[in-house]
Amino acid sequence: MMTTADKDILEQLERLRNPDSSVKRDAIEFLTGIRDERVIYPLIKALQDEDQGVQQAAIDALIAYKDEVTVYNVLPLLFNDRVAVRNMAQEILEKIGETGIDLLGEHIKVKDEDVKKMISDILGKLNRPEVIPLLLEMLKDPNLNVRSSAAEGLGRIGDSTVMESLINLLNDDEWVAFFAVVALGRIGNKRSIRPLTGLIKSGNIELQIASIEAIGQIGGDKAIESLLDSLDSLRPESLNAAIGSILRLTHGNIEKLIERFGNDRAFDYLADAVNDIDIDESEVKRDFILAFSLITNPKSSVYILKLISDTDTDTDNAAIVQVTMDALTKLKDEELLIKSLQEENSARVLVSIRVLGMLKSGMAIQALKALFIDSDRDIQIEILHALSRIGGKDSTEFLVDMLSYGEGHVRSAAARGLGELTDTSSVESMLNRLEEEEYSDVVGEIVNALVKIEERHKDPSIIKGLTSNLSNSKSYVREAVLKAIGILGHLNSAELIKHMVSDENWRVRRACIETLSQLSAPGLLDVLITAGSDEKDEVRMLVAQLTGRYSKEKSIDILINLLSDRNDRIIYKAIEGLARLKAIKAIPYLIKLSQKGDLLIQKMSIWALGELSAREAEDTLKLAFNHKDEEIRDAAIDAYRKIRAVSNVII
Repeated sequence: MMTTADKDILEQLERLRNPDSSVKRDAIEFLTGIRDERVIYPLIKALQDEDQGVQQAAIDALIAYKDEVTVYNVLPLLFNDRVAVRNMAQEILEKIGETGIDLLGEHIKVKDEDVKKMISDILGKLNRPEVIPLLLEMLKDPNLNVRSSAAEGLGRIGDSTVMESLINLLNDDEWVAFFAVVALGRIGNKRSIRPLTGLIKSGNIELQIASIEAIGQIGGDKAIESLLDSLDSLRPESLNAAIGSILRLTHGNIEKLIERFGNDRAFDYLADAVNDIDIDESEVKRDFILAFSLITNPKSSVYILKLISDTDTDTDNAAIVQVTMDALTKLKDEELLIKSLQEENSARVLVSIRVLGMLKSGMAIQALKALFIDSDRDIQIEILHALSRIGGKDSTEFLVDMLSYGEGHVRSAAARGLGELTDTSSVESMLNRLEEEEYSDVVGEIVNALVKIEERHKDPSIIKGLTSNLSNSKSYVREAVLKAIGILGHLNSAELIKHMVSDENWRVRRACIETLSQLSAPGLLDVLITAGSDEKDEVRMLVAQLTGRYSKEKSIDILINLLSDRNDRIIYKAIEGLARLKAIKAIPYLIKLSQKGDLLIQKMSIWALGELSAREAEDTLKLAFNHKDEEIRDAAIDAYRKIRAVSNVII
């Protein structure tokens, strides 16, 4: 009796005869994965359908079988008169051939040379050690395409036991030798270097370049020495390939090249290679830059700048830009860098600006100032940074002038640069700028610069000027100045700051508290008491954070008051502070908080009761053992255990 599964299969096989391609595709998709030999032949027949969608569906279905029976049935298609069918058969066998290696092996000596070539291709792409004997046998085939394919496949497998057989092919037809060279490079055994080096001296350019690249793949000191030994015998086309391989192997450290051939000849080698080799990859570019930096030649910097020309400095190319800067800094060609400032290439200009700054090039100041005028904002900022590195009177004066430039980012960079210079001659101008500056970030940079100068020179005019700005009409100036006074530790300003705790701006009020705390100012707790009722959550949060550091009765009272704050986060912080201060006085309040309200506050309160060893909270904690929330239950158990442990009672 026919089963339902049999009926389904027969129904789908019947649908494969339907002239509608979509029906046939649906039938094949249904049959895909069904392990039934009745399906294989219809699928093979479908490979010859005129519709490519049907063909592809049949390919996928046959690949899904991946068994010896399928290999057996697909193999004959390699002999088909239609090229497209042969190609489809090869594609399938490359995916499933490992299940029928013996079957494939029976065809390695067929008369049809195209089929032998396809069999060799398939065996090589299986990438299985079991096919090595078959491919070695095919190396002896009279057809050079078959031998080439077999060599390629052995290289893909990468087993060094076949190395001698491949070396023997180096004296074969040039086409076969080429694939043998590539295979030896893939295998990567250092014993191949010597025969490959001998091949470099052949007259065939393709073989020379292939051998050079293979030796480069193998790598190691022997490979480098081999390439260096070969340079004198190479034609220009292959010479540049050898230089490229040497650079890759040495990562740009060409000291051996310089030692053997001298600076001038080494430079010529690199210069010729740069003009001939495609240097799009960052690693290759880096290797050339490092190599040029090791050569004492006045044109080394020229080529380094040329290499950086097509680099997009706006993308993630920071590493290559840094390598270039380090190389140019080492070569110290200030005149070339100054000349490069006039170029239109943005990468060269950017790198030149930065390197001139790193070299502290006083002779570049005028050129940098001239470039500033017509440059975009980013380059202007780079120029200001370079001038801050160079230093000196001219640089300082220019940066001071830029404090009033029309673009805020530039003013900010100028202030930052003056902070790096720490020149007291800029103090008055920066203090005056605080009266006019409209952007808070620029004010911040100005104040930071003044702090740096004060820390270095102890200039009394700075503290005086900062203190006078505590009454500045702009709140962001008052805030920045307060922070600066805290950093500088100017305790004499404390009384004046205390009078600012009721400032109209909450950021200023918060900065007052932070600064008084930094100064460890007397009377701070009284300020915190007042600030504990501030209208802004941010101020009260700071009060909660700071109060927990002071182990005084007033501190505890402040934190207890904050337990009724409208902001849960402030309550959490107050609970944490009370636990840290071991505030026994807070236990009744914590018990109350642990019984209702926000679950996180309940949990935090329970934790604090445990930290305070609150025996009077035991009954409350026992009730919490049955709380609906698991975290509350766990917290209550932990707290209870802590309390009982203090009493040496084990539960």
